[in-house]
Amino acid sequence: TQIAPPVAISPETADYAGLEQTVAADLVVSTLENAGNWNAPHDMAMDASGNIYVADSNNHRIVKLSPEGKLVDTWDSTWWQRVESWQPGCLDSNGLSLSMQPGQFCEPWGLTVGPDDRVYVADTWNHRVQIFSTEGEFLGQFGAFGQSGNSVTAAPGQFYGPRDVAVDQDGRVYVSDTGNKRIQVFDPQGQFLYAFGGPGPTEGRLDEPVGLSIGPDGLLYVADTWNLRVQAFTLDGTFVRQWPVYGWPSQSTTNKPYLAHDSAGRLYVSDPENARVLVFDPQGTPLAVVGGPLSSLLRLPTGVLLDPQDRLWVSDAGTQRLIRFTPLDFNN
Repeated sequence: TQIAPPVAISPETADYAGLEQTVAADLVVSTLENAGNWNAPHDMAMDASGNIYVADSNNHRIVKLSPEGKLVDTWDSTWWQRVESWQPGCLDSNGLSLSMQPGQFCEPWGLTVGPDDRVYVADTWNHRVQIFSTEGEFLGQFGAFGQSGNSVTAAPGQFYGPRDVAVDQDGRVYVSDTGNKRIQVFDPQGQFLYAFGGPGPTEGRLDEPVGLSIGPDGLLYVADTWNLRVQAFTLDGTFVRQWPVYGWPSQSTTNKPYLAHDSAGRLYVSDPENARVLVFDPQGTPLAVVGGPLSSLLRLPTGVLLDPQDRLWVSDAGTQRLIRFTPLDFNN
């Protein structure tokens, strides 16, 4: 995917003026030993041992790193590509997936590690969720392509380009069914439970939902991208609150934001085409900005992750690298 230069911030973003923080990058992961280069890395997740899992989207694989960013493993379809003389990419000339076998991926964008230490992957253009052990063993899958139209309840258990996944402490799985403009919820066995959202701009409705994060307050936060806002819901899908995001300037295929919470419940929100990460308190008050169009820190930041030390990890699909920043200062 060709990366466009950062888009100038609209005038309303003066709300964030003065919140820029000078932070240091204490680790950069730009190369992978004996595993090629990144190709549009997006969402990230961390397991109980501190290992990091990255959706290396345009390489159609998941990359596992040590807590200090060393390559541990890759989960991909290289054996299948080799046997079938498969070219890079995962769709044929008719737009149909070539990678529907278990453990294969077609541009995975989102992933999470559940409390059971299983890795859940939003296998975006295979329109499914795949489940793995932390060692990469395939454990199961659910989902298929389906369009719900204007109904939030139509085509239950089917997806249109899911972009993220979250798991709560009871093992329920929340999937941002992006193209169907809703969140679907499943039990730990992948059985459909309920859905909420549905297309529209009013409270509780969604338009291009992407990043998900369950906060320490037990609420599910959703990057409601094309409505230019973050929404918070109870885990049963009841709307709680929302706030505007003065960013996300286009509806391009690369401008897909992700979310992550730190230990204090602050929400980190990527603003890819404005080359920055925004930080809010749980009520939506802006607290800090990392990067920006005039900064050299970031180019197209997408995935965000906070480690146990509250160091901010960012996947930058523009510079093809992961960057770890020292903790931000919220005392001033």
